[in-house]
Amino acid sequence: MRTPPVWLNDTPEILWLCNWFINRLNERPASARTKLVVITLNEKNIPGLFVQGEAADHLWDLIYGKILSLL
Repeated sequence: MRTPPVWLNDTPEILWLCNWFINRLNERPASARTKLVVITLNEKNIPGLFVQGEAADHLWDLIYGKILSLL
């Protein structure tokens, strides 16, 4: 098992997103899935993404630069 990246502990929103995705993948085997696992990011599930400022920019940078590169 790999050690989680250091930045993951600093961003609870990203940790929540990763856990959500992993939980969805664990719900059924890949061979039984007929649809892609997707999430709509909105103000209810990750409100920090939808405010103006450096914190939101940092979260988006992590999603596009770090999270998507893991997939």
